[in-house]
Amino acid sequence: MNSRKNNLWKVPLYCMIAGIVSFYLIVYVFGHLTIVTLPDGTITSDNTRMLIVYGGVFVATVLLGGMFFLRKMTRKEIFFSATIIVVFQMIISLIQRILGGTTGPLGVTFMYLSRIYEWCGGISQLILIMTGNLWLGVFIQNLMPYLFIAFGQRSIDNNVTN
Repeated sequence: MNSRKNNLWKVPLYCMIAGIVSFYLIVYVFGHLTIVTLPDGTITSDNTRMLIVYGGVFVATVLLGGMFFLRKMTRKEIFFSATIIVVFQMIISLIQRILGGTTGPLGVTFMYLSRIYEWCGGISQLILIMTGNLWLGVFIQNLMPYLFIAFGQRSIDNNVTN
């Protein structure tokens, strides 16, 4: 592999940091925008507003990552780097699916692990609303780091040595 090895962990690190920052932004800053009070006094969150908030966070994360943090990487480097986080999240999702860890103490554990993917959490919610299939949404959500490939360079500039 001709990729610069010091770039191998850039996409996973960016995704993890972006996920944790996104979690706190959604919960503490933008979350109040999704809350509605129904006529009977029940307080709930509005799915449309939730998807708008998640969509904004998603677009901002992809653009910031692609245009600023990962812009000096080649498409090949981004692919290999993104594959690390994609495989990790696929394994976590598979374990959760096999163990049925969506509720109880196991569900709480997976909830904390899923924070690293909060930046693209709206994808699985949108697919769940459209299809009713949670795991299809989770599978597609796990592939989102590959979007950063579009921002990569075609090849390494010969004058750059990293």
